[in-house]
Amino acid sequence: MRKCEQSGTIGKDRPTRSSFTANSPRRSPERARSGCFLEAAGVNPSDTYRRGGLVPAEYSRVIPSSDGAGIVDKVGPMVPERWVGKRVWLYNGQRNGRWMGTAAEYISLSVDLVTELPGHVSFAEGATLGIPGMTAHGCVFAAGPLQGKIVLVTGGAGAVGHYACNSPHGPALR
Repeated sequence: MRKCEQSGTIGKDRPTRSSFTANSPRRSPERARSGCFLEAAGVNPSDTYRRGGLVPAEYSRVIPSSDGAGIVDKVGPMVPERWVGKRVWLYNGQRNGRWMGTAAEYISLSVDLVTELPGHVSFAEGATLGIPGMTAHGCVFAAGPLQGKIVLVTGGAGAVGHYACNSPHGPALR
């Protein structure tokens, strides 16, 4: 498996060191996990904060990035076989105690962090859905149903704003 690894953070006091590794062994998915060959990885502001040292490092060395898209090729014993071969988008790869992110050819994640990707959506588009799409959804619908209400989205040109403005519930909103 090819992957990018990072140790340290960007800055005067602690420079980052990145390396690229080929032919690293690939682990099989455990219990409730799916294994996914990645076709695209997304880089979010939160990923850059981690790399820049604004968020404390959980590990001395990581495979960076959180979001991605690809094809499931293996599943753990508690995951239905129907997931194998599905196009998916995924999120929170290098988060919440996991050191292996999406800057690699392969990732093994809980099936709860993997969502089927519609056929008309490219892998590159799917890799942008994770953190920005879920943040937009949470912001727009945090106050409950919006039927008939006016919603103001500031910063509509950014990734989160884009998804907030283009919500599938957009026609129901004013």
